Amino acid sequence: LYLSTKNFLIKNILANIQDSNDEDIQTLKDAITKIRLGQSKFRKDLLSSKRNECVFTKISDPKLLLAGHIKPWSISTNKERLDINNGILLTPTFDKLFDNFLISFDKNGKVIFSQKINQKIWKNLFPKFEEIKDIKITITDENKKYLDFHYSTFKIKS
Repeated sequence: LYLSTKNFLIKNILANIQDSNDEDIQTLKDAITKIRLGQSKFRKDLLSSKRNECVFTKISDPKLLLAGHIKPWSISTNKERLDINNGILLTPTFDKLFDNFLISFDKNGKVIFSQKINQKIWKNLFPKFEEIKDIKITITDENKKYLDFHYSTFKIKS
């Protein structure tokens, strides 16, 4: 649904471009195609990696996973956008929490939860909260800089 909505929006944007000649539109279409191909490769590479499941739910079905960027795509370099070490596979709820810096991982890889959401809500959101609150991920040399960035931003926004 998410990808089909994104595709629909892109097609509408392209269809509604006015005051541009055909060369401009083709340049824009080429740029969008490159972005979409890069995102597709990024996702495929993450799904093929050792980290091919949601760290919280252990779900590995690709239909239920979103390939997110640890350092947000919008502020990453082109190289960082395609680097699978800047990637994390999460189910939609955890992806949303991670993208909004409501969960992160500390310097030791232990999950941390934002104080912006109180314990009762966390427990209502996740009935097995006691099981997920102690999750710890392995931080590699390759993904350390991305996780450090996310953790630093999390601390500022929490």
